[in-house]
Amino acid sequence: MQIINKVAIYLRKSRGEAEDLEKHRNQLIDLCNKNGWKYDIYSEIGSSATLERPELSRLLSNIKQYNKVVVMALDRLSRDELGQIVITNTLKESNIEVVTPTKTYNFNDENDILMSDFEKLIARQEFRLIKKRLVTGKITSWKQGNWVQGFAPMPYVYNRETKSLDIDKDKLETWEEIKTLALKGYSSSIIGEKVGMNPLQIRRLLNNKTLLGYVKYQKKYIKGNHKPVITQEEWNIIQNYIKGRTNGTTRTKHKYPLTGLVKCKCGHSRTAVRRKDRHNKEVIAKCRHCGDSSLLSNSIHKSIIIAMKKFEDELIHATNNNNNTNQLKKLYEELKKVESDIDKAKKKFEKVKLMVLNDIIDIGEASKMNKDIKYDIEVLEERKYLIEEDIENRNVNTTDIISKLETSFKLLKEKNIEDEDKNLIYKTIIDKIIIQKKEVIEVVFK
Repeated sequence: MQIINKVAIYLRKSRGEAEDLEKHRNQLIDLCNKNGWKYDIYSEIGSSATLERPELSRLLSNIKQYNKVVVMALDRLSRDELGQIVITNTLKESNIEVVTPTKTYNFNDENDILMSDFEKLIARQEFRLIKKRLVTGKITSWKQGNWVQGFAPMPYVYNRETKSLDIDKDKLETWEEIKTLALKGYSSSIIGEKVGMNPLQIRRLLNNKTLLGYVKYQKKYIKGNHKPVITQEEWNIIQNYIKGRTNGTTRTKHKYPLTGLVKCKCGHSRTAVRRKDRHNKEVIAKCRHCGDSSLLSNSIHKSIIIAMKKFEDELIHATNNNNNTNQLKKLYEELKKVESDIDKAKKKFEKVKLMVLNDIIDIGEASKMNKDIKYDIEVLEERKYLIEEDIENRNVNTTDIISKLETSFKLLKEKNIEDEDKNLIYKTIIDKIIIQKKEVIEVVFK
């Protein structure tokens, strides 16, 4: 009979299982005390659908220090098939038994292996069904016209009881002002300035079909249960204005990169032109009011890039110290983790191939495992999409500006960029550029 020197208790808490964790800890400690076993406890928060768990990894590294591993159930170790194989092989090679309150498993015993495989199969199936129910429930709710996205767009607020959107009276007035201005043909920049919102937020809002009474799931729209705040006719008029501005049909005069942006220190506008006698270079003309001399625009463009970088650094610093952006930061962190999980899941396909080549599993098992991996990736991709939607809707003004600055940096580096495009890029972030005596005094951002 094997002498038990020490066993390892492994506890894992999923979300919302704090009380169960303590109950399981006491139950397993009682089991060890009853059998006179000394024990070490390995406890952590994590999903058994992945092997990325530091305490479990530490336990497997220390496995030779123990005679047994004590858990509440086999699926607390892992539901992931690759993880199960790694854990089972480690325990088998070290001749370690797994003890639960109801059964002891010896992975060198064929009967125990068959029993554990069957139990793990049931656990995996239950886990897949839970995940499938979550996705299916979301799709079913969407098909019923309910709101299944994250943050509700202006002027709506999510109603948890009806699972739909209600109109927020506090935001309705602002929305009506935005709509009125948009119907008159005003651009997003002008509307944003008038209502105190970012032009990017205005543009997204005016293109959001939720306002027409639709609900979105992934890239599909159907009629929702909430009340529209814009008619189809109004929507079409606004979209035509947006399309006209995008296609340039409302533009008449040629625009240079700095057109409409440069102001003299005396307060008057300075005109941007291209001078043929200066090899067609862009020049800021002499001030008609104070006589400040003309200058080539090259130095202004360099000053703009320097000012943009400084402004971005200041905003990032402010954002990192702003408690109001905590939720947004958490979403970005979650997005990063989900993207990492997707990459890890994709790498599992290669691991399955290696397992087949090394005769650890056969083709049939590999096919089944690949099917499970593919399903996990689909669930993760769905989660990623929802997080991105939430981030887009929650973006605060500061974060929008940082995003626009980063986009502007990339666009301005493109070769052969048109004058008018460069002017549009500048105008999304810059209000005015003040110059005097051939120097940039200040770049004023929006």
